[in-house]
Amino acid sequence: MVGITVLLLSENEKVKNMEFILGLIMEHMKWVLSGIGVPIITYIFFKKYSAQNIVVKIEQNGNDSIVNDTRNNFGKTNDVVCVSGASYQMKVGKKHKWLRESVLKLTLRQMTRFYGLDEVSKLENYENGKVELPIGMIEKLECFFFINSDVIDGDKPYIFKSFHLSQPSIHDLFEQGFLPKIACCPYDRGDLLCFVVMYKEEDGFTRIISSDLVGSFKSSGRGRMNIQYLIEELIARNIPDYEVSVLTATTEDWKRLQTNCYYDTDLFHRLGAVDQECMNIFSQWYDETLKVRNLNNHKMW
Repeated sequence: MVGITVLLLSENEKVKNMEFILGLIMEHMKWVLSGIGVPIITYIFFKKYSAQNIVVKIEQNGNDSIVNDTRNNFGKTNDVVCVSGASYQMKVGKKHKWLRESVLKLTLRQMTRFYGLDEVSKLENYENGKVELPIGMIEKLECFFFINSDVIDGDKPYIFKSFHLSQPSIHDLFEQGFLPKIACCPYDRGDLLCFVVMYKEEDGFTRIISSDLVGSFKSSGRGRMNIQYLIEELIARNIPDYEVSVLTATTEDWKRLQTNCYYDTDLFHRLGAVDQECMNIFSQWYDETLKVRNLNNHKMW
C-alpha cells in the first residue's frame, strides 16, 4: 500500500525553531560580534525555516513503514512516498536506488563498476530488495561520496557531510587532490554570501563536499575570514586567483547547499554563471593578501 504525503512547516513549528536560533547565536557569538552573524542568522531563519519550504525528512514510524524524501533534483519538491511493511533489505535497496538515480545521477552500469561487481544484475537484486546490500558496499558509498551515515539505512535528514571551513581543513582537502569553487547566493545580495565547494575527479567519478559555514564578500570580520582561509591556501600553493571559479548558484542549488543535499557534476557551470561582483572582490582580497605576505617576507630578509 503506497500513500502520498507532503510535509510543510507550519507557523507554529517556525516559532518552535526559535530555540534553534537562540542556540545558534550562543554557539557563534563571534559571528554576531563580527557583523556577519546577525544577517546570517536572520537569513537561516527566514529562508531555511520559512513556511514555504518543504521539510526534508527520512523517518521510520511505528508500523515499520519508511518515509523517503524523494525530491526531484533536490529543489523541485516531489511527493514524499510512504512504503508500508517493507523489510530492512527492501528499504535499503529502495534508498540506494533513490540515491543512485536522483542524487548521484549514476546508471546501473556506472554504479556496478563503482562497486567492482562483475554483473549489473547483482546490483539490481540489491536495489529490488531480493538480496541485502552488504555493509561494506554501504560504507564504500558513504566514504567516497561523503554521504552521512544512517542516511541509507536510517533517518538522517541531510544527505551529505560538510567540511569545517578553516585553513587546516582546506589544506587537507588540497593535499588529497581536491580543487575549490565558490558558489554565491543568487538573492539577498546585500551580504554576498557564498559557500566554498571542494571537488575531485577520482576513478571516473566526481567527489563533492561543501563547507559547513558561509563566507561574505561584504564582511570585514568573520565572513571575510571564511573566504580568507581559501585565499591563504591558494597563495601558499602559488595558485592564482583566476583559477578559482566564482559562480552564482541557482536558487535550487543554493537551497541544496543550505541543507547538505548538493551534488551536481556540473558544479554550478552554466551560461552567465560567473558572479562578477563577488569575483572582483575575491581578486581584490587575493591581491591585498599577496602584497602583505610579500611585504612580510621582505622584512624577514
